[in-house]
Amino acid sequence: MCPTTPTTHDSTLASLIAQFAAIGIERYPSAEARLLKAARLATTKAIDWQGIGNCYWVQSGSDPSALYLVNRDGPSCTCLDFAHRRRACCHLLAVGLLKAASRLDLEYRRARDLDAPIPFQVTARGLAAIAPVAVA
Repeated sequence: MCPTTPTTHDSTLASLIAQFAAIGIERYPSAEARLLKAARLATTKAIDWQGIGNCYWVQSGSDPSALYLVNRDGPSCTCLDFAHRRRACCHLLAVGLLKAASRLDLEYRRARDLDAPIPFQVTARGLAAIAPVAVA
């Protein structure tokens, strides 16, 4: 699946992406420029799951018609920066920022929606554990 238009993310997700980038910059000051560019990509460009494993299409920040294939398991990216440096490029970091922020955002939204279905089933053992105890 290949993205054709940039995606826009809501302000909560964008805020989380910025916060994760700030934490990364605090821990790795030498990566500041790369993390800031990754945060911009994660909030303004198309990032789509490729459909296999942990691979994503990431739209270029400078050429909207260019897409790079990021494999988080490798890790690898098809951009020239990754090919030259063999280290995390802004595309790889953008996917990481988006995934981390999306996971936290989902947890936050689920916590706020008490009527949302829970992602697991309560077992008989669990029901027995919370059953009222008869007092004799």
